[in-house]
Amino acid sequence: MDGEDVKVNTWAPKEEDLRELTPLKARDLLIDCFFTAQKDAYRCVKKAQGEEFDDESVLSAVTGGVKRAFSEVGGDFDQPTKDDLGKAIEFLARMAPIWGTPD
Repeated sequence: MDGEDVKVNTWAPKEEDLRELTPLKARDLLIDCFFTAQKDAYRCVKKAQGEEFDDESVLSAVTGGVKRAFSEVGGDFDQPTKDDLGKAIEFLARMAPIWGTPD
């Protein structure tokens, strides 16, 4: 990305995040994971385009991407099922390299 090294942020859920896990909570953890992974890649792209960058814009972009993933697989972002989550995660895993998300 324009010769600039991108810091790779790793993400893992905290033990307390997994307690009483619901599909909605899992969806929000998925957004948090992509937000953490994408933040620095997004910063580099925006910087190269001469645009401003803040966490809100990354979160908005990531949330939009996750919403699109649910839509692409016929799932419901607002009331996801376990099946919706699995399909959305598989879709996002296929798209992540294109978006510059680290492994």
